[in-house]
Amino acid sequence: MKTGGLKVRLFAGATAAAALCSPVMAQETGTLIQRRAAQIDEGNPNAGRLTMEAFGACVVSRSKGRVSKFIDMRVDEPGYRDYMKNLFDRAEDQCLSQGELRFYDINFRGALFQALYAQEFKTSAPDLTTVQSSGYRQIYPETLSPEARNAVALEQFGECVSRADPQNVRALLRSLAGSSQESALFGSLTPRFGTCIPQGEKLAFSKVVLKGALAEGMYRLSRAAEAGGGTAIGSR
Repeated sequence: MKTGGLKVRLFAGATAAAALCSPVMAQETGTLIQRRAAQIDEGNPNAGRLTMEAFGACVVSRSKGRVSKFIDMRVDEPGYRDYMKNLFDRAEDQCLSQGELRFYDINFRGALFQALYAQEFKTSAPDLTTVQSSGYRQIYPETLSPEARNAVALEQFGECVSRADPQNVRALLRSLAGSSQESALFGSLTPRFGTCIPQGEKLAFSKVVLKGALAEGMYRLSRAAEAGGGTAIGSR
């Protein structure tokens, strides 16, 4: 896995709800494919993560074209963050029933990839062994900016784990945040995490970042496999 020399540390600990949003809480719906807004669920300890997952699913269902453009942008290109923030802001009235959801780049990005995978590969599971590359690393120059190094490292980690255990990654992406199913799947995947980080590299993330990285890696690989095994960046 090329990471451009990024030094990161693996940490799959729990993420506090406060790191994601204010005390807005998401209602468990049993699916990530929805057009409705995230709802209040008073007292749920996984409020932040559930709200962000529900919000991301709503954004994808309502603004699929804009999301598709966003995910093929380089993270260090001019306008990237403004485009993502605008995507977030424009969806708040329609995708959040009440309260205030704070904007955190990496959490929102991960939620979008999780929702994209749930929507586009609900009933199909492309053969990832046919894919040489998702094409994501290739959209960047050989020398990576700090922002690009981090994004590439996380995506390549997600690709590696997805190739190693696609069945459990798919199940994880369909599980609800904080559920017993999610916890069990994280446990099943843990042995894969270390093997997907090159010797001498370190990768630091919480559960929400980890799930987002797996969602991105699995989505990009699945899209490439569906396109015939080649790269799929910007091919839709």
